[in-house]
Amino acid sequence: FEDGLGKWDSSSSGAGAGVGLSSARARSGWLSALLTAGSDGSRYAEIYRGFNLPVLSRLGVEISFNVPVAFESLVLQLHVLDGSTRYRFEVTYDDANNRLDRLNDAGGLTTVASSVILAGWGKMFHTLKLVGDLTTGKYQRLILNDATYDLSDGAAFSSADAGAARLEMTLRVTGRSAQNDTVHIDDVIVTQNEPA
Repeated sequence: FEDGLGKWDSSSSGAGAGVGLSSARARSGWLSALLTAGSDGSRYAEIYRGFNLPVLSRLGVEISFNVPVAFESLVLQLHVLDGSTRYRFEVTYDDANNRLDRLNDAGGLTTVASSVILAGWGKMFHTLKLVGDLTTGKYQRLILNDATYDLSDGAAFSSADAGAARLEMTLRVTGRSAQNDTVHIDDVIVTQNEPA
């Protein structure tokens, strides 16, 4: 995030919520995006942006994040709009319940892994990567640090949407009630032609 947040839009809710830059922690370079969840209301902070629709292939979205304190959840969303349908690939790291979930084709959550405990030690970042097949609307895999989870039996949630063809990415942190929980985000990477 050395170039700032100019490529991103942001929103937040709750007392003390906000989105900014931080030099306190970074995975590479000297700045990260700092998402501070609100202590009341909807208790979230998020950054999001759109991209032109690439050639459809297996697409990967990778983020690195630092968890200096406990929080409720971190959501990574990838929306694919093809002119008639919106496909929503979404994974949630549920810090409160030590769980990884994915959004299923019925719009509910399917647990991918439980007993997932991430160290909040120092300035260490964790890396999360989601791969989806844009040609089939199905998940491929989820990688968290050194663990890989096969998601290829799951379809993304889809709905009719005649909006312009594009990709949309959202990173959202939800905090605990009465807390201003923070998460640092760095090294957001989008890759095409991922292996099967």
